Amino acid sequence: KIHLSHGRLDDAERFAHDAITKLAGYAEAHLLLARIYLMKGEPSKAEPSLKALVLAFPDSPAVQTEVGLLETSKRNRPAARAAFERALAKNPTYVEALAGLNQLDLEEKRTDAVKARMTDVLRAKPHDGGILLLASRAYGSMGNLTLAENMLQKAIAADPNNLVAYGMLGRLYAGQQRLNEATVQFEKLAEKQPKSVSAHTIVGMLLDMQNRTSEAREKYERA
Repeated sequence: KIHLSHGRLDDAERFAHDAITKLAGYAEAHLLLARIYLMKGEPSKAEPSLKALVLAFPDSPAVQTEVGLLETSKRNRPAARAAFERALAKNPTYVEALAGLNQLDLEEKRTDAVKARMTDVLRAKPHDGGILLLASRAYGSMGNLTLAENMLQKAIAADPNNLVAYGMLGRLYAGQQRLNEATVQFEKLAEKQPKSVSAHTIVGMLLDMQNRTSEAREKYERA
């Protein structure tokens, strides 16, 4: 999981195979391996594991979501939608299944469906960081940057250590040329990740864009 979260897919694949070798019936390892293959763009390798998991755990939201992602990669939109909906029938606030349905609806210009879905899940879990980030991405994709920003601010208020939310908010501000506000958010991120090269570099770039040269130099040197 650590390797997967850092995008080191080959290492993640190796450890997943090791886990399966040591305990063949370890369902989570099979599920992770299927996810790795999907991320590597190799759906044909993911399919056998997912078929076995569906037989063993037909009611698992995690399994059904992976099936939805598999079908999405195969451009089988009806099957993907059905799988995501099966996942949500078991867990209506399962973030990855919600994200999958949002993607399908946004591609089909069904923005009303996305708005209604986000309204329902935010009502159910108004302070859930994962739901708030999902809502921000959805509203941002629909061009409502005010609501996207509001969701990120709520995510940070609910969890001041939500590093993803800081990064998203910084990028949102930068995209709107609100450079000073973006700098503040990325500085907070750099404070929480003092060894992060990227965080200090981004702050340096933002300062440089504001002609704050000496401050930018300090951040670059720290990076």
